[in-house]
Amino acid sequence: MPSRRHAFALSALLLGLALSAGSTLAQSDRANVYRADERDRFLPDTAVMAVVDGQVITVRRFIDDYFDSYAEFRPAGDSLGRVTFLNSLVDKLVLGRVVAPLPSPTGFERRAELREQRMRLLSNALFQRAVLDSVTPSDAEIDAYHRALSVEYQLDRIQVPDGATGQAVAAQLKSGRLAWGVAKARFPLAGGKQDSVTRWVAAVGLDHPLVMALQSVRVGGTTDPLRVDSDWFIYRRLGSRPMRTMSKEALRPVLTDRIRMTRAQQRMASLLESIAKEVGFQVDSANTAWAAEHFTGSVRQEQGDKGIQNISIDMYGPAFGAEDNERVLARWNGGQYTLHQFAEHYNHLSPVQRPRVSTAELLREQVMVNVLEPHRAELAERMGLEKDPIVVGGLAARIEQIKVEQLYEDSVASRVIVSDKERREHYNANPRLYTSFAKVEFAAFGVDRRTEADSIAARLRAGESAERILLADSLAGLARRGSVQTRKEDERAPFQKLIFEMMRPGDIRVEGPGADQSWFVLQLRKFEPGQLLDYAQVNEYVDRALRTRKEEALFRELLDRHRARYAISMRTDRVMQVRLVVE
Repeated sequence: MPSRRHAFALSALLLGLALSAGSTLAQSDRANVYRADERDRFLPDTAVMAVVDGQVITVRRFIDDYFDSYAEFRPAGDSLGRVTFLNSLVDKLVLGRVVAPLPSPTGFERRAELREQRMRLLSNALFQRAVLDSVTPSDAEIDAYHRALSVEYQLDRIQVPDGATGQAVAAQLKSGRLAWGVAKARFPLAGGKQDSVTRWVAAVGLDHPLVMALQSVRVGGTTDPLRVDSDWFIYRRLGSRPMRTMSKEALRPVLTDRIRMTRAQQRMASLLESIAKEVGFQVDSANTAWAAEHFTGSVRQEQGDKGIQNISIDMYGPAFGAEDNERVLARWNGGQYTLHQFAEHYNHLSPVQRPRVSTAELLREQVMVNVLEPHRAELAERMGLEKDPIVVGGLAARIEQIKVEQLYEDSVASRVIVSDKERREHYNANPRLYTSFAKVEFAAFGVDRRTEADSIAARLRAGESAERILLADSLAGLARRGSVQTRKEDERAPFQKLIFEMMRPGDIRVEGPGADQSWFVLQLRKFEPGQLLDYAQVNEYVDRALRTRKEEALFRELLDRHRARYAISMRTDRVMQVRLVVE
């Protein structure tokens, strides 16, 4: 069975290793001179870009696969990158032909994986057929929404913790029992954010539900609570004025998508509640409220110096004791869902994919989604969706991928051997690759005026230390305007090239003005060059580099050998006529 490393390498190679096959074609393509009218003439979705033994690659597939691929491995959108990507699509079809006769995976882990994939595909098919297919907006809805966009609003808002609280607050505001100023003080925006009540906002830049809600609110009135992503807001309409907007036909795709999104969310919520009622799904409100307080989020924005937003990422979710792990978050007919089960699912996701579950309402929704996934699949089966192209095609694609991974393991990875002699020779020949990053210590000051910057630079040149300047600022009650920092060469940060390549220890530079008209004073205090790491420390990395290089060459040979067996035609002269846009 292929390892995760080999599976990951295969994904990268499928997109990256086609470079050698496409280089010659791309170079000739780049030499082509297009007339202006030809550059503007995009191909239809059904146009054929390549044919592999009778199997076609259309413009639509080219676009879809391009944007579905990992951005890290996606070639650039220029001529060379597009030809490279087209070659990778041809390679995939060739590999599909090669593995088609191979037997389907039979191991226990593979069967369990395919069962999970089937359940997920059934849920996707249910969403498509029971939700998306039935939410096509009418012309009347599009007309009404377009008219509602011809307005610019002056708005204020408050943020409430959940929908139930929002309903109570909105009722008090509308009845006059609660003044807006009191509500503003009681329900501030999260994270210390502030809205400028003098700023006018075009309706086209607001969410569809908010735009439609504002139509029925008079100046000085408030909306019902509205959910934006995971947060609840109540808006107050302070003013409005007409504005010009694009024509309905020009905006039709945007209008249609926004209306569909709103209705799809409503219909999906209704569908989930219906399934929950059918299976007797009940949430333990006390345990859910307690648990939600511990899920504070993995990605946080923090206010840094001079208003700069810093993003911190917590790689690990909350940990619970054995007793708390057994807390039951939900029950249904014949089953229950514990905090341990949810935490395991939550921590398995990457930090940027984890849903926000910091309130009892949000946690309840996510628990419902997790618990009801098998029941959604059962409903899809009852509707006969196991024969839907989404399910059939998705399973076939995953089975083919597993076969390709096995082919890669058997024909490429298992045949690669790297000796200790090769590793040592590579290590000795490439010392730069195995040298630690340089490190510097420097002082940095940010000020508003050039005169301030010159004054600080003069004090530093006169021998006054950065620490003494900072201490003097503190004693004088001035805002902190500098720091002493250490930084490594591989970090991405302001002035990186300057302090590592252009300055020497003792140098003092005044830089500015920046985008915000600030001036900066930099003093390089220490520079520690990188050190060649011991062979024993990097042996694993040397082995990985050589192994990847050999696997790449062997895999390219395998692809070229099998490509020669099939009739392949490619229209590389048309790649720049593919309109690469997300639709």
